[in-house]
Amino acid sequence: WYLSSETFLEVARIAPAADFGQPIEAGRTYFLDFRPVSGLMIPYRIEKEYGIRFRSYDVDSVEVNPELTADTFSFPRPEAMADLPVRPGAWRVDVEWPTPRPGAPWAKTTTSAMIEELFHGALLEAELTFDQAGDIRRLRHTWSHDRFRNTYLETVFDNLTFRHTLLEGALTDGTLVTSTLDTGTVLDLGGQQLHLRQATSRTDTEGFQILQETSADGGETWQEALRLTFTPSTTATDEPEGR
Repeated sequence: WYLSSETFLEVARIAPAADFGQPIEAGRTYFLDFRPVSGLMIPYRIEKEYGIRFRSYDVDSVEVNPELTADTFSFPRPEAMADLPVRPGAWRVDVEWPTPRPGAPWAKTTTSAMIEELFHGALLEAELTFDQAGDIRRLRHTWSHDRFRNTYLETVFDNLTFRHTLLEGALTDGTLVTSTLDTGTVLDLGGQQLHLRQATSRTDTEGFQILQETSADGGETWQEALRLTFTPSTTATDEPEGR
């Protein structure tokens, strides 16, 4: 460290530096434009030189003794993910699906799910288990956004097909619509190709709903297959065991 012989303020330092995550030769930092802030002298201009680089920073504002929380030091969630209807937390999930009898009420059951926020909010992940007409269904669901292609990605892995289904789509007017039409992950059932589409939107209960549809004619027509309604929950319900 180098101190001013007149003010005794720190005016420069030589210290190890890093560039692109790799250590480099010691760099120099200069501190200028000191201003009083709550009894402290704070530099409002900082200049750094290391390797072949030179950077200068101007301080916009200084707050002394601010209230610090975990969010203060966390990475901001990607803007595209912040717009999603899906949110992390504990949820009660109402599961509904159509029965074979035309016009009959949908079958229903209830389970719970925890949606986790991973990689600083760039990935959301959930797993839910429920009994669907005697079959124990387990679904692993993820949501993310490809900023290079500006498209949303969903994946679904289940214990019946044991495969990853990839869906792509867009967020329009608050509703996320994705499908397998262009992802190459169509389900082949003995020569019949079954596409999947999902529409995710907010509900009036501060939750969201996923409507899952299938198409056997390349997306010309769609039939509702599953409805998942997520409601905020403070207690977890027992989930059926499955393998």
